[in-house]
Amino acid sequence: MRYLSLIEVLELQRMVLAMASGEMKRKAFVAWLQQHAIHG
Repeated sequence: MRYLSLIEVLELQRMVLAMASGEMKRKAFVAWLQQHAIHG
């Protein structure tokens, strides 16, 4: 197995964090929509 270079590891980590935060934002947005749909 080839070891990843530091740059590759950092890039991968950044990508994972971006996906995780994007997922959280999407869930928060969906929850916000549902909340407003119920009250509206």
